[in-house]
Amino acid sequence: MFGTATQKNCTTRFNNVSQSHNGSYFFRLEANGVLRLSYRKPTYSQIQITVLGSPPKPTVSVFKDQQEMMEMMEMMEGSSVSLRCSTKIFCPFRPPSLTWSSSLNENITERQHQTQTELISDLNFTVSHHHHGVTFTCTATHQLQQQTTTHESLMLQVQCKT
Repeated sequence: MFGTATQKNCTTRFNNVSQSHNGSYFFRLEANGVLRLSYRKPTYSQIQITVLGSPPKPTVSVFKDQQEMMEMMEMMEGSSVSLRCSTKIFCPFRPPSLTWSSSLNENITERQHQTQTELISDLNFTVSHHHHGVTFTCTATHQLQQQTTTHESLMLQVQCKT
C-alpha cells in the first residue's frame, strides 16, 4: 500500500497480475491473520478490475491552424501545425514518457503536459517543403511490471506554395 491511511489517502498496487484476475473485488481488513472488517454487503461499494494485456498505442493527431484535422490531407507550406501525441496514464506513481523522433534535425518546439489520466506531447512548427514525406513517430514508454514501449507514426504531405 502507498499513501497515508490516517489521511484517508491510500493506493494499493498489485504485482504480477494477469487477465485471470479480472472480476469484482471488495475491501476487507485483516490484522494478525484475523478478519476485522468486511465490506462485502450489498450496501458497500465493489470495484470492478479489468486487466489489460498491454498498453494501447499512443494516439497521434494533427492540428492545422488550431483546428483538429479529422482526416490526413496535404498541408500548405507556411501553415501552423501541431502534432499531438497522447497516451493513458495507468499508474500515477509511475507515469509513462513520450518521445518524438523524425528524420529532421531542425528546431521544433515540444511541450508536454498531463492530466490525471493522460500524458500529452505537442510538436508545434510551421510547415515547409522540408517536411514533405517526413515521418514523425511518437513512442510511449510505460513503466509497469516491466518496461513496455509502443509507438505510432504519421507521414506529412506538404503542398508547396506557387
